[in-house]
Amino acid sequence: MWSLQDIQEAPCLSDLAIYSTFHGYRVHKTYDGGFANDGKEVPEANRKTREQKVSMLELMLGQIANYCPIISRNTIVKNSTSIDNIWQTIRLHYGFQITGAHFVDFDAIHYDPGERPEDLYQRLMAFIEDSLLRKDMGITHHDEDIEDDEELSPTLENLLILTWLRLIHPELPKLIKQRYGTELRARTLASIKPEISQALESLLEELRTTEDAKSMRAAVKRFRFPLKLQIMPTVQISRTTRPSFS
Repeated sequence: MWSLQDIQEAPCLSDLAIYSTFHGYRVHKTYDGGFANDGKEVPEANRKTREQKVSMLELMLGQIANYCPIISRNTIVKNSTSIDNIWQTIRLHYGFQITGAHFVDFDAIHYDPGERPEDLYQRLMAFIEDSLLRKDMGITHHDEDIEDDEELSPTLENLLILTWLRLIHPELPKLIKQRYGTELRARTLASIKPEISQALESLLEELRTTEDAKSMRAAVKRFRFPLKLQIMPTVQISRTTRPSFS
């Protein structure tokens, strides 16, 4: 199953302006509603004609359709009006509409053996982004309707990074706090994520070395036998009676 990130990283989406224009103008079947040739306010090297924009949009929608062949291609390529509209179509087909219970499934995400740490991070991020509240979800929060689409807050992003580290290794957050204590005085945990990613292998190796040392000490302690006191044999020295000479 593909995610919004898969779509955005597809080769045909190197120019995200078309993606945002499609989403913003809610283009209908003819694609060209709202599209126009770029004017002089756009740098000449980046200018596109209406036809070029339509072509890029068709390429983008075709790429999305390739990721989800179970859905009719025309439903995505010809009848969709926005990325959100495509998502709703897919959710309706598979029967996994976003509900309040959906977020509980976050607890079921685990670090699979052999999985790259970055892949785990992307799974966590995709889940959180998909769970952000939107005003068209029909879900209330504290009995109040959602008036604006929720954005990923810095605190939620920090919590996501913390969860990522803990799933990789339970002791990793503690080591990160020790190793990056100086940086974390003025920066958030999410801000130093690139540095953590680059040093992750050495950090995990340090944790493995520490665990091996602990295991060795525990093994030695477990198999150590108490020394038995060696009792030296006692030698009784008897008094010899010297003969008396008269």
